[in-house]
Amino acid sequence: MTDPTVAVCIATIPPRHEMLQRALASVEAQTRPADQVIVQVDRDGEGAAATRNKAWRRAETDYVAILDDDDEFLPDHLFLTMRTAKSKNADLVYSWFEHVGWPEWTPQRPDPLAVPVDGQLQHPLGVKFGPEQAEHLRSYAFIPVTTVMRRAMLETVGGYPGPGDPLWERCRGLEDWAVEIKFLDAHAKFVHVPARTWRLHHGVGTAGGSWKGTYEHPTVGNI
Repeated sequence: MTDPTVAVCIATIPPRHEMLQRALASVEAQTRPADQVIVQVDRDGEGAAATRNKAWRRAETDYVAILDDDDEFLPDHLFLTMRTAKSKNADLVYSWFEHVGWPEWTPQRPDPLAVPVDGQLQHPLGVKFGPEQAEHLRSYAFIPVTTVMRRAMLETVGGYPGPGDPLWERCRGLEDWAVEIKFLDAHAKFVHVPARTWRLHHGVGTAGGSWKGTYEHPTVGNI
């Protein structure tokens, strides 16, 4: 069986050139090189969903690896995620991240991305994705944007929903969460890599709005 190919897709806007260079440097440093690198610049204010869709539709690979322009891959990100994509025949692979600019989570300030395991919330790193986590994902965006997705599945679901789409509205403008729900609806296979393979920098998203660290911690009663 041949190894699947992967394109790294980065959506960006012109004022973020320096951050983009950091992101690209992290792609160049991968132990498993990308087969294609796509930078899609939003010069006309079309927004993150439209820009991401333009990026992945330029890909000529089996998978696409999404990277925000203000974040960066750790050196083994593509190696670990693509090894998992191949061995598990996954449609969506997600790992975890190192915080940069975030305070450490404590019992007084619990991790806002915690997921349920047998009804009890815990840190997502190392939690295998199953029915309980899938149900949680429908009501809470705990998988960050930095995923590896099968390009054919993105074609099947029509890509990222954007403004005007009811799902985008229901997901509070988080196009990455909306496309994950579309993957769930299409019975896509989600697989978690229990490792920190990328670095998340606290800041403003590609479209100019901030999502990072904005959620209140859920309670078991909300699940």
